[in-house]
Amino acid sequence: MTFEDYKRKILEHYSSIKNDSNHQLNRFCNNITPGKIKSASKIILETQNSKQDIHTLSSYFKIPINRDFLKFLDSVDADKLIPVKQFLNQITKEPREEVVEFSAWLLNFNPRPYSKFINNKGLIIDNPPKGRGGDDFPPEPKNPWKKIVITVSFISSFAVILYFVIDRQRKDCMIWSEDHYVVVECGKTNSPDIALNRNLLENFRKIKPDTTMTFFKDGKALFWYDKTVGIEFFTMPGTHPTNGKTLKPVSQTIVRKYIYGEE
Repeated sequence: MTFEDYKRKILEHYSSIKNDSNHQLNRFCNNITPGKIKSASKIILETQNSKQDIHTLSSYFKIPINRDFLKFLDSVDADKLIPVKQFLNQITKEPREEVVEFSAWLLNFNPRPYSKFINNKGLIIDNPPKGRGGDDFPPEPKNPWKKIVITVSFISSFAVILYFVIDRQRKDCMIWSEDHYVVVECGKTNSPDIALNRNLLENFRKIKPDTTMTFFKDGKALFWYDKTVGIEFFTMPGTHPTNGKTLKPVSQTIVRKYIYGEE
């Protein structure tokens, strides 16, 4: 089961919702907009807020996991959710991993995240999200209480089983260790952890560059830096792993001054 399989299954799930007029997310998926994604996210967060789901939101929005996400979603610019719409509508062919995982959470695609999808050998768990009425979701049945009690009991039981049988055996997070990320169990270390990101895990490194290295290709920077404490160089763009600041691409000035020692 590759990450491409994971993306394909999520998109198939999205398509099946669009084609099922009785599905609770049908109206939302057939006319998806960043604004509706934002509105739906606030509703979904009230029922889909496991530790892994919070890590997914934290990774997507690049904010600490201890934030009040409901308040954050109230203030977030809906344009930040455009990548989700573009992925689901297959406009973006190579979406970021955080976009894919956020989409899986939004559609309540199971199993998620990708590590659990692999563990389950790609078998899909049918567990549609609950709606609350309004523009984003169809209304609930007139007498839903019995159904709600049964559904909540099932979801609670399933969540407990999933946690003890799978979550405790999986390593779905990572922490920064000196010059690279390492995989850890979520919440099991004293260091701040983030959701597992294969691209960062395999390719993001802090390096000590020297004059033998190539710093530009076709006029574009091949390395990025941060000058908060001295100067540090990294192999990928993004945010600094410990201070959260956005890394800057190296320039000719930076290379001449800090690599070649020119004044």
